[in-house]
Amino acid sequence: MLICILGVYLLAVWILFYKLKIATLDLKAKIVVFAIGLGIVASFFFMAQRFAPYTKDVYVQSFVVPMASQVSGRVTTVHVKENQSVSAGDPLFQIDTEPYELAVETLRAQLVEAKQTAFANYTALAAASETVRQADSQIQQAEDNITALLAALKTSMASQTQAEAQVELDEANVERTEKLIEGNAASKQELDTRRGEVKVSKAALLKANLDVRQAETALRVGQSQLNSAIAGREVAVAQVRQIQVRVQPQKTFEEMIDRRIERKADLEKLIQSSGDESNDERSAEKLTEMKEEVVELELHLGWLREHEASVVGLKEYLQGQLPRVKSLEAQLKRAQFDLKETTVLAPSKGYASNLQLTPGAFANAGSPLLSFVDSEQTWVVAIVTENGLGLVKPGDAVEITMALYPGKVLSGEVESVVWGVGQAQGVPSGTLPKVAKTERTQKYMVRLRLDDEASDLMLRQGSTAVAAIYTEHGRMLHIIRKVQIRIQSILNYLYV
Repeated sequence: MLICILGVYLLAVWILFYKLKIATLDLKAKIVVFAIGLGIVASFFFMAQRFAPYTKDVYVQSFVVPMASQVSGRVTTVHVKENQSVSAGDPLFQIDTEPYELAVETLRAQLVEAKQTAFANYTALAAASETVRQADSQIQQAEDNITALLAALKTSMASQTQAEAQVELDEANVERTEKLIEGNAASKQELDTRRGEVKVSKAALLKANLDVRQAETALRVGQSQLNSAIAGREVAVAQVRQIQVRVQPQKTFEEMIDRRIERKADLEKLIQSSGDESNDERSAEKLTEMKEEVVELELHLGWLREHEASVVGLKEYLQGQLPRVKSLEAQLKRAQFDLKETTVLAPSKGYASNLQLTPGAFANAGSPLLSFVDSEQTWVVAIVTENGLGLVKPGDAVEITMALYPGKVLSGEVESVVWGVGQAQGVPSGTLPKVAKTERTQKYMVRLRLDDEASDLMLRQGSTAVAAIYTEHGRMLHIIRKVQIRIQSILNYLYV
């Protein structure tokens, strides 16, 4: 472009001074005219690059995704060809599914078995716990029965004592009446009456003795029933504890109770050593917390002892079984995920590129097997020297011409300007920094956004272009840049 400007200037000088001969130029005038031309060219060069930066270092960018499988295996099918257009979700290649299907089936079987085992143990534990509850009920009934039998025995023995006393009294009356008869102080009829009373009282004593023996027999039977109920409960408790140890040995009631007893004893020692009064507020709060924890431990211990072989057994059992089932469920989900990942899908609309994959190749998890070019997200990057970057800001108008589309000028605007470059980035290390030789002028990336007219064009990854950025300053120079861009668009027909 500079050569063109200089050529136009020299052509004008030739026409004016040599063709039309409006004036005669001596050597000094020729030097002045040539210096003016160089000044014009230099002024344009410095001012245009400042107010309307121009760069040939422009290219199209898009996301390039290295496609790799998340699982390892042998490739069985390749669904795409080199540079084939695909949509999001289309299969790219397939890894052998057989090992992953077997893993899924195995885990499903293990999960079913674990649930069946859990249900069987739960049923056994529930039955044993119900037996314990029934035994507790039988023991309570037996104890209530014994209490009633003891009361009946006590009543019978009191009746027996009363009957014995009545017999002794009646016999004494008979003896006294006999002595009175000897002294003619009583009649024989009165003696017969006294003897009849003795017979009645002895009959009552006999019945009282019988009631006592029956009450004692019933008490022995009741005691036997109580002993039998206690023995049955002990057997049921042993069964519950056996199942608890099998399904969750680390959390048996004995261990929980022992740990809480130890903790309670330690807290009580600390409370005793601290005393009832503390010197500061913090110590007093700590003492209060320890006392509250002791109360909670006492309540918990009482609750554990009360429910040691019943409902808590079911709760502890479920807590012990769920982790096993949950673990298998998580493993099954992972195996199903791995099976799904044997089919590698396109992440978006785009093209499969650098395809060097064939059925039979072994795919390692995480190792890229082809490149995928995203065609939905494409942008243009211009590399601008820092002396032309001072006035550039987002929103400035842009024109570009691409070698891919000769004769076409595309409009757009500056989307963003990169904040920094890697040459100034320090890396933490144990050595002193080395000063590398750098260019006098640094270059920065400017990201461009094209107008909607470019959406119909196929902008290939890596395509080159020439761009001019029009800042808000030096608008007269924008005309020259626009001419320059259009000349470049035509020259694109001649060379790449």
